[in-house]
Amino acid sequence: MLISGKSSEQLPRGISRAEASQVGLQRDSPNASARRLSLQEGVNVPPLTEGLKKFASKGGVKQLPSKDGFKTQASNEVIKKLASREGVKRLASKEGVTKLPSKDGLKSHASTEGIRRLESKVAVKRLESKVAVTKLESKVGVKKPESKDGIKKLESSKRANSLTLKETVKKLPSKEGLNKLPSKEGLKK
Repeated sequence: MLISGKSSEQLPRGISRAEASQVGLQRDSPNASARRLSLQEGVNVPPLTEGLKKFASKGGVKQLPSKDGFKTQASNEVIKKLASREGVKRLASKEGVTKLPSKDGLKSHASTEGIRRLESKVAVKRLESKVAVTKLESKVGVKKPESKDGIKKLESSKRANSLTLKETVKKLPSKEGLNKLPSKEGLKK
């Protein structure tokens, strides 16, 4: 397909008339460099947004809802369904969207309940361990440790015994006195 009324000098640099006719390229197209890239690299370049808008207006295509519009509408529908499912009856806005407890409110309530349950569980465990220790002590007959006074009395009695022993040893006959005792031979005689 030949491009009429235009000379080859007005074509984008690096693209021939044959290549231009192959893709239906117009010399006055704002997308010429992108089309040239598509020929060189084999990349399929989509048409420009402006082109789409012009096509839509020419073809009588009505403007579609924006992406955000779709999201808002969908979220409203979800809220309505959820509200009716949960049986919440407090209506507020003009659109009739039912107000639900906020996400943060639900989390706060849940976390408070969770902490209470956890605390009670921990308290029960501590109490159980305390009771178990008491039962174990009574079972094995573990007695309370002796008081300081009892230990002092015990130590003082031990010292007294050792002193008595030393005095007794001193009173025994001396080495010389032992020598004066009858010898084995003397006893035999």
